[in-house]
Amino acid sequence: MVEQLINHLSFTERDATQDLAISKSAPDRMREKVAARETAPSQVTSKAHWQLIFDTIASGVLVFNAECQLIEANGAAQRIMGGSFSSIRQYLLQKQNIVSRPDGTPIKKENWLVSEVFRTGQARRNVLEGFTCLDGQQRWLQIDAIPIYAPDGTITHAVTTFVDVTERVEAERAIQTSETRFRALTEQSNDFTAIVDAEGRFQYVSSSYRRILGYEPEALIGSSIFNLVHSDDLLRTLAIFMESLQANLPLAKTECRIRHASGSWLTVEAVGYNSLSDPAINGVVLTSHDITERVKMEETLRYQTQYDGLTSLPNGTRFNEVLEDEVVAAQPEQRTMGVLVLDINRFKDVNDTFGHHHGDLLLKDVADRLQRIVPAPDIVARLSGDEFAILLLSADETKVQAVASLIQSALEEPCIVDGYPVHIDVSMGGSLYPAQAGDAVTLLRRADMALYKVKQAHESYVLFESAFEQYSPHRLTLIAELHHAIASGELRLFYQPKLDLQTRAVCGVEALVRWQHPSHGLMPPDQFIPLAEQTGLIKPLTKWVLEEAIRQCREWQCAGRKLSVAVNLSACNLRDITLPETIAALLEHYHVPARLLCIELTESVMITNMQRSLDILARIFAQGVYISIDDFGTGYSSLAYLKHLPIDELKIDRSFVQQMNTSQADATIVRSTVNLAHSLGLRVVAEGVEDLATLELLTAIHCNLAQGYYLSRPIPAREFVQWLDAREEATVRE
Repeated sequence: MVEQLINHLSFTERDATQDLAISKSAPDRMREKVAARETAPSQVTSKAHWQLIFDTIASGVLVFNAECQLIEANGAAQRIMGGSFSSIRQYLLQKQNIVSRPDGTPIKKENWLVSEVFRTGQARRNVLEGFTCLDGQQRWLQIDAIPIYAPDGTITHAVTTFVDVTERVEAERAIQTSETRFRALTEQSNDFTAIVDAEGRFQYVSSSYRRILGYEPEALIGSSIFNLVHSDDLLRTLAIFMESLQANLPLAKTECRIRHASGSWLTVEAVGYNSLSDPAINGVVLTSHDITERVKMEETLRYQTQYDGLTSLPNGTRFNEVLEDEVVAAQPEQRTMGVLVLDINRFKDVNDTFGHHHGDLLLKDVADRLQRIVPAPDIVARLSGDEFAILLLSADETKVQAVASLIQSALEEPCIVDGYPVHIDVSMGGSLYPAQAGDAVTLLRRADMALYKVKQAHESYVLFESAFEQYSPHRLTLIAELHHAIASGELRLFYQPKLDLQTRAVCGVEALVRWQHPSHGLMPPDQFIPLAEQTGLIKPLTKWVLEEAIRQCREWQCAGRKLSVAVNLSACNLRDITLPETIAALLEHYHVPARLLCIELTESVMITNMQRSLDILARIFAQGVYISIDDFGTGYSSLAYLKHLPIDELKIDRSFVQQMNTSQADATIVRSTVNLAHSLGLRVVAEGVEDLATLELLTAIHCNLAQGYYLSRPIPAREFVQWLDAREEATVRE
């Protein structure tokens, strides 16, 4: 029997490449082959020798009789199945099923392959089975089952040969799992991945191209990725690609615009990995990420740093940059230039009479008229408030005078404010390059000196003269009086409430200094703060404001009102290395928690001396004092410095907030700023809220706090308490 089995196994090995199914004439062919072997001379006559060959076959072999009973098991079968012949036989008799059929259905009858061989007379080959062996381990076996024929053509035995392919199956499953994960990563993520050849032709495209770019992946295969790149970005992108291939280096990260299937453009950040030398990839792997929204936000913020949100004119920062560039360009050309600085006389009266909204409408009207008078390439800018600047790129004294006259004529026609005609006039000061100043800073400063002289002399226009460098008697008098005012108690703090938009509760105030001048009446800070900064009085003035604000905070705290108080600092304050200790001492003296004090600084203040500012702010921040960036959007508005500053809060400038209901651009800027601040973990305050509609819109976009004339103007502490009591009583009645 063993000899016949060995010969038959040899036969099956020689025919292993033939069709797996045995034809209906197989019994006849088999009888012929068996008969041929029986007549051939035997080279092995020892039964023990046949048994040795049987036991040393590498594949497991099981032999079954016509009753499907196991009668032989070679050594390999016993090793793979983990038991002796008798234990394997007993195990098969007891076992109710093998783990699964090839199609995954349970096998209820043991030895089903053997039964099929006897039933059909056909061999069953390369069947993959899950099998629980005697030791309890799950193994995968690749099984062949063949019939053994007697000379009369009847099937006397069935032989199953099998090999343990568990490691191969597990490896294939690991590969399949890895491929599934890779597919999930490339097809479901926000990135889109492709493999291109050395010419940039698509070899593989992830299905995320369909979701993000609108292209069917199959349609892109064979086409060039550079067909999708914007023409303005093509040469730069192609150069990076070719440089990487020639140097055999990974591709550098790059940004470019990619055409969407709809025809629109997306800005993407792409990273390529040169894997042309890897035979498994043989291409460049490009992973791209859609950064369109981020780029739009950065462009919005960049616009805020360069342009005035109310008038869309260049702001002071942009004007200074252009002025410096033009001075440099004018030197080799020996070109003369002129600068005009102007402000609107009695503009404060318009704001006080009609409100800031109508004051802003007047500013926009003036800006439009100035642009009509001074077309490009000359530049009109809004420096701040009601102050404008004009750069005449090619001008002498006569032209500057002529432009000033045109401006006066253009502003003779009244502006219509709230249905009323408002007649305005402006004061203008001018300076010339290079006759009166050799650099941009001096040129602008001397135009500003001329403006101050105009106001002093009650004229409309003056060109700078060297005599203007001296302090005017009025300024000298104010400086002396300010020193006295700080010591004698002529300064006052007014308070403007801040509203929590979620709870609708008043949670804090901004403290604003006023000078109760014995002759000039109540003076706003812009009339004396610059004097304090120029003379060194800013330090004692700031100490007085801080102490009065903290003292008032303590008084409210004792009365059961937990209100924070915000104090504005100037650039000069951040040069005072003792400022953190001064603040700490005042908080300790009045027993006020540090988190009830907020320090507000404008963006330009932060940039004046960045390193020293950071050092001083870090020391104040470490105490727990709140730090806020005031007038955000009108200065530098740079993410580059925001991420480094120890700050808690951004205050959106009122020029954006007041136009939210009428300007989609301003509404977008405010919403983007709120989202940006929240993404950085910062609180947001909107100033300049003058109506309920704006308040509701700010609430809808999740702005945190609001302040403005709709709630209250800045008022003295006593009036503020009365206002707060009245508001709380009204809330209770509601």
